[in-house]
Amino acid sequence: MIISLDQNVVSSLESSSKVASAWSKIKLLLVAGTIARKVVCPIPYETAWESIPLSDDRYERIKKLQTDLSLGLSFKSYVRLLSEEVLALVRPDL
Repeated sequence: MIISLDQNVVSSLESSSKVASAWSKIKLLLVAGTIARKVVCPIPYETAWESIPLSDDRYERIKKLQTDLSLGLSFKSYVRLLSEEVLALVRPDL
């Protein structure tokens, strides 16, 4: 199963021990699903740069969680997807 997580969700999951227990449960399920290779949460391009303004420590924790849940996979960037869609409209024969 592929699940897309935005930066806000990953940030909440990373700090789940400090916030609502629902986030902790979701994190446990996602981690277990990833370990069992039944779930993968590819990293959207935007999520990586949205975390940059955070403290170095927080950024590294979020990055590690994203990497663990994504198994190193990422979605194409929004700009890349948009470019491909526009090109397909301009050149429908491609």
